[in-house]
Amino acid sequence: MDARAVHLADSRRRGRRCRVQAALPGARNCQTPFGSSSTGCGDQAIAATVVHLPAERFLEAIRRNLRLAGVVAAGVLSVGLVASVILARWVTGPVSRLTAAATALETHTFDPESLAEVTRRPDELGHLARVFHRMALEVYAREQRLRQEVQQLRIEIDEAKKVRQVAEITETDYFQDLRQRAQALRARFGGPGDAPSAPGAH
Repeated sequence: MDARAVHLADSRRRGRRCRVQAALPGARNCQTPFGSSSTGCGDQAIAATVVHLPAERFLEAIRRNLRLAGVVAAGVLSVGLVASVILARWVTGPVSRLTAAATALETHTFDPESLAEVTRRPDELGHLARVFHRMALEVYAREQRLRQEVQQLRIEIDEAKKVRQVAEITETDYFQDLRQRAQALRARFGGPGDAPSAPGAH
C-alpha cells in the first residue's frame, strides 16, 4: 500500500501541542482516547495516529526532577561533610592526646588523668592509650626510684668527701706539728689528757 498524503493537520500556538495525520487509501477516521486515528475501525489495520503531546508538562516534570536531584545531592554532600568532620575528630582527638602525654612524660609533667577518657575507648586507640598509660606509670615510678637513689648517692658522696677532707687535714705537717706542741705543753704543765683528736675522729 502506498501512502497518498502526509500532512500537518494542526499545530497549536506556542508549540505546546502538535498533531500529525497520515492517511492511506480506504482508511476511515476513528476516535481514540488520545485523539483521532485513521483506521478501518474494525478488522482494518491502523494506518496513522494523531497524538497530542503537552510539551509544557514534560518540561515541568523534568525541571522538577532536576530540582529534586539537586536537593538530594546537596543533602548527601552535607551529611558526608559532617560525617567526615566527626570521624576526623574521633580519630585525631585521641592521637593528639597521646602526643601531648608523650611530650609531658618527656618533660616530667605527665598527668595520668589526661588519658582517662581515651583509655575507656573500646577500639584500637583505646588499647594503645591503655598500654601507653601503663608504660608511663612504670617509667614515672622508675624515675622516682632513680631520683631517690641519686639523692642517696649524693649524700654518701658528701659524707665520703668530708671524711677524706678531715683525713687530709690531720695528715698535714702543720697539724702534726700542732699536735706535738700540745703534747709538750701538757707534759710540761702536767695537764691531763692526750693530744687533741682530729676533727670528726671517733
